Amino acid sequence: MKNFTHKRWTLLAIACLINLCTGSVYAWSVFAGPKAQQLSELTGSLITAGDLAIAFSVCNGLAPIPMILGGYFVDRLGPKAVIVVGGLFIGAGMFFSGASETFLSFLISYGLIFGLGLGFTYGAAVNNTIKFFPDHRGLAGGLTTGFYGLCSVIVPPIGQYLIATNGISFAFESLGIVFGTVIVLGGLLSIKCPPDFVPQGWTKPTNNFVSLDVDTLSMLKRPRFWLMFAFLLCCGVSGMMILSHAAVIARTQIGYSAAAAAGAVAFIALVNTFARLVTGVLSDKFGQLPTLIGAAIGAAAGLSC
Repeated sequence: MKNFTHKRWTLLAIACLINLCTGSVYAWSVFAGPKAQQLSELTGSLITAGDLAIAFSVCNGLAPIPMILGGYFVDRLGPKAVIVVGGLFIGAGMFFSGASETFLSFLISYGLIFGLGLGFTYGAAVNNTIKFFPDHRGLAGGLTTGFYGLCSVIVPPIGQYLIATNGISFAFESLGIVFGTVIVLGGLLSIKCPPDFVPQGWTKPTNNFVSLDVDTLSMLKRPRFWLMFAFLLCCGVSGMMILSHAAVIARTQIGYSAAAAAGAVAFIALVNTFARLVTGVLSDKFGQLPTLIGAAIGAAAGLSC
């Protein structure tokens, strides 16, 4: 256990790098318009960014399923296999999204293949990393999910540059190769957290809060899980709704240029990333439920303005 007490920080850094590549889904709005234009030209039928939003919806609607199954497979196969498979799916999904020439092929590539990869990779990276930090669960979770959001700060301007210089297909394909490679390599370096791991020098606090560590099937049988799932769905949809169309809103309603719209997406993502880190720290200090309630109130206030 002593070696893992120090090595866990390296594993946390690897998980953050993996999620940095996985979070490319948040840059959707930068790619949607150019891809819709390309498909319109190839098929001879008008396809809009709104039409392609179906692929984005399928991707995000499908992702929670492999996230749940990913925890099951991580317990049995370890995070290495799950993340490697997820990385291959993400890389292939983005590559074939760029190569797709019909709406259906794009839906399969981005919605199905990329969506499965997103769920497996994100779920395995976060699930395994948090187990190494029973003393700093909020911090570890905040960092890994924060880097997931940080990708959408970095990718929009890069994606916009690649689209402007080489076209939408090259942008999808090149980023798919890079992200898939990084995730697979990160997965190969990942290590499964030993059962009942306790960091050196840390004693589990005694309080009235009971932490449950159950397997996937037992988790699915608990009403608490479905309540939290519904809570996440309500809060997550609002954020994804804004991020998925941020670039289009900035260009059509505010009159931003393509580069400025990509910058707007990056700014929103930066705030999103910072909030993940802050809520992770706050959850360690004040508890998870009060922090979640505060975040939900903030999201509702933002949408109503």
